[in-house]
Amino acid sequence: MKKILVGVDGSEASLKAAKWAVDLAAATGASVTFAYSIVPVVYPAEMMWVPTVEFERAQQEAAAKLLSQAREQTQRTGVAIETVTLHGPAAEAMADEAKAHAYDLLAVGSRGHGAVKRILMGSVASRLVHICERAVLVVR
Repeated sequence: MKKILVGVDGSEASLKAAKWAVDLAAATGASVTFAYSIVPVVYPAEMMWVPTVEFERAQQEAAAKLLSQAREQTQRTGVAIETVTLHGPAAEAMADEAKAHAYDLLAVGSRGHGAVKRILMGSVASRLVHICERAVLVVR
């Protein structure tokens, strides 16, 4: 194993996945990349006055801050941790990134939603397991 991609979203479950991935990387000599996906916002016609450039800049800044915090909280000597900001629905963006850059493993957190909530709300981890061509680890 050489490359691990970790989805982070600020949740405790994603931080656990990040820590697990960093520990695995330390044991195997792999590199780790933390990824956060920005989902594009579609405005209704009556809101076209909203300054999208400012909103997009705020999203980029929030993503950078979240990735930096994850990196600081999981930093370990000898493990290379990179970060990347993706665009689009999280599961699809991560699956595409994993394929494009030949990641060996994807790690994501599970928020522990019950079956009913998972059906109603959807789950990035569940979707990723179904669409990704790479191995996916879901950490609770």
